[in-house]
Amino acid sequence: SAIWGVGEFDRSATHLRSAADFFDSAGDIRGRGLALARLARTLSDLGDADAVEIAAAAIDDLEACHDDWITVVALDHLAYALLADGDLRAAAVRAEQAIELAERIGSFSGHLAAMTLLARIRLADGALDEARVVQRRIVSAALRVRNFAAVADGLEDLGSRPI
Repeated sequence: SAIWGVGEFDRSATHLRSAADFFDSAGDIRGRGLALARLARTLSDLGDADAVEIAAAAIDDLEACHDDWITVVALDHLAYALLADGDLRAAAVRAEQAIELAERIGSFSGHLAAMTLLARIRLADGALDEARVVQRRIVSAALRVRNFAAVADGLEDLGSRPI
């Protein structure tokens, strides 16, 4: 939601819970899954331990309705929640699943987001060489499609980390 983008996580969580409830009452599994995925990301930003469980429920919903595009987002949000929760091994597994699914369906933005998160997970785990490899893949992928904002972000990550 837009209010998440300006850092109003509490308000965003309230609205996303309402959206999830609305979609649930309407029988819209896809809508509920998307709302739950975004809620999980928001709760991660708030440090709420329920984020992991909610992200997993979102993935269940989205896989049930075969929405691979949004499942990439949900996997990314689950990996983010697991990272915030300190479960680096599970976070890496989910980020890698998001990368693989994004590649398979051609979701460039999902691919870059999941790779960026995987680099952060590797950094948090102290695997600096692995993080550097992933960050270089990000820059290379962004250059191929001339996404110069992603190139700049990737170069900034490479330059600002002690790797």
